[in-house]
Amino acid sequence: HMVLARGPPPRASPPAPAPEGVMPPDFSLGLCFMLPAAPIMLHYHDGPGFFAGFTLGALGIIFAVQAMRVRFVVGKDAFEIKKKPLTSLAADDDASALEFAGDNVVVGGRNKWKYSAFQNFAFFPKGFVEAGLPPLLFYFKETQTPQKNARGPGKLLSDLSRKWFPDAKPGQVHFAPAMCDPKALKAALLAKGVKQIP
Repeated sequence: HMVLARGPPPRASPPAPAPEGVMPPDFSLGLCFMLPAAPIMLHYHDGPGFFAGFTLGALGIIFAVQAMRVRFVVGKDAFEIKKKPLTSLAADDDASALEFAGDNVVVGGRNKWKYSAFQNFAFFPKGFVEAGLPPLLFYFKETQTPQKNARGPGKLLSDLSRKWFPDAKPGQVHFAPAMCDPKALKAALLAKGVKQIP
């Protein structure tokens, strides 16, 4: 009979690097607002129905333009919101070509947060990403923003969450329209060790 020689056991492959880079844009949110706008405006020629259709269409255009311009960047140590220069909207997304998005309009400071400061994140409505549907909002809570600078709706929600849930830690809450591929962003943040709200 034949004896097979055994070689050394196979080495475990190194873990795959966490997905990093510019998250792909997603125009679903803009389309969800634009698609019903025209039929509503055609059905209701005047009055509040026409205004509602017009408002939906305008919001859809704003979200679509923002999806063309705003980029969510998952870097090595931090998450950042940047923007594409107007002169290169049709160009491929290259993180080095993106511009500083300006200071945060609500709390000031740069739109860049270390993963170590993230407390959690979620997409709303809950369950939409898992069902393959486009979410409306991307939410996260962080402790990097000094509480003395915290203000706006994020501070109000943080204060309420601590009132309703005494174990909740103080932090600044952020909401952004879901303008990038939510599955890619979710996978990238989870790979960075950021907790998702169950």
